[in-house]
Amino acid sequence: MHDAAFFIDVAYQHGATAHAAQAALNHVAQQLQVRRLQRGGLRQATFTISSFYVFRTGSGVGQAAGGGSGRTRLLLAFPSADAALSFAQRQQLGPSPRLLHTSLPRLLAVMLQRANIAALIVADETDEVPDTAALPPGFRVERAALLTMLKE
Repeated sequence: MHDAAFFIDVAYQHGATAHAAQAALNHVAQQLQVRRLQRGGLRQATFTISSFYVFRTGSGVGQAAGGGSGRTRLLLAFPSADAALSFAQRQQLGPSPRLLHTSLPRLLAVMLQRANIAALIVADETDEVPDTAALPPGFRVERAALLTMLKE
């Protein structure tokens, strides 16, 4: 199943129409593209917005993405494997973190499927090294905002 169709199907299961789901997906993709243009100019904007890397730990997409506990979590995605691995090394996430290659529609679908994921953060492609305790700068989509978009 195509990734956009997968997201639309998941959104439909959460009460959205196909039209609202497609509109929400388009809106998030456009906002992400605008951020990339603002942050890095044309060079940055040429990176695909459909290809991301997340850490896979335990039972699913990223322990930070919403494992089995009831804790509120963030889903952190990176535009490249190098950026993801660099972050993992700074955070000391283990000797060999496992990465999952995924897409924006699938990230949004995971956010809908797992109620404990409060937000998706798509990290900026940057040479800046954030504090080891800090999340990287990036584009943030709140779960509540996504649910609101799906009702419109």
